Amino acid sequence: MAVFIISALLVLLLAGAQIVNVASASSIIPPTNTSTAPLPTTTVSTISMPVEYINYTVSTINGSLWATVDGTYPLHFSSDMVGYQLSMEYPTPPGTTSDIKITADGQPVNWSNLTQTNPEFTHYTFLGRWPIIICTIQPNTPDLLMTIHYQHPIQQVNRSYAFLYDLNISPYLSDSSNGSIAYFNVRFDTETSNIHVYAVLGDSSVQRNDTKTPLYFAANRDKGTQTLTFNVTSSLSKPVPGDELFLYNDSTVQVPEFSLWIILIALSVMAILAATLAFTRNKFRNAWCGT
Repeated sequence: MAVFIISALLVLLLAGAQIVNVASASSIIPPTNTSTAPLPTTTVSTISMPVEYINYTVSTINGSLWATVDGTYPLHFSSDMVGYQLSMEYPTPPGTTSDIKITADGQPVNWSNLTQTNPEFTHYTFLGRWPIIICTIQPNTPDLLMTIHYQHPIQQVNRSYAFLYDLNISPYLSDSSNGSIAYFNVRFDTETSNIHVYAVLGDSSVQRNDTKTPLYFAANRDKGTQTLTFNVTSSLSKPVPGDELFLYNDSTVQVPEFSLWIILIALSVMAILAATLAFTRNKFRNAWCGT
């Protein structure tokens, strides 16, 4: 899924007026000022995230495939944003469970479902539009460590399984922090094969189409698990890579083999019943004609 859709609303101050630019992202959404006191008039406020760490674990829960996501986001705020309450938004995949856990410097952060109260607020992804959750933080120092934990079901697309990380890093890039690296660690605790990872166009893309750019990864198998590792580097001087799409086959969840036998047995029983009925009708017809 995605980086803290730091689509956190980037706060800009022009001519003494606060202008909020809501950036579409697939992770943290840059924040807006929710306190009663205005932010001090200064240069453009910035939030940077030089690195982020995304850990996935794919496993079966009650016979279905699920992804458990743990994201770690070291944020740096410009000094004029310190001490103010800021709203942060984060897009979540459809079916995400309600036990989402968000922390700021180790402290739990309450969140609410923005899309549930405002259905028009959704987030575009390659796999469809996602709902958005929202929370409020107050950085008391320029550096803040945010984490998020959640689970969501894995989609089935044609004959493959698919999940996506919404990496919208552009709101975190600026002249003062012009690069960012996302470190991915994806562990499959299921019988997977034919794994592919692509960069795809996301919410902040100028164009939106089905273009998929292959991403290269290292794979390691150990005792029934397979782990992928790779990095995605973003730079202010180059177009951002886009969201990360994972496509693969999985033999863990499948139609049980005995289901075919059940179908064959059912068809056989139906055939026998039909033959018996036809025989009985003919028998009565012959008996009637004989009298």
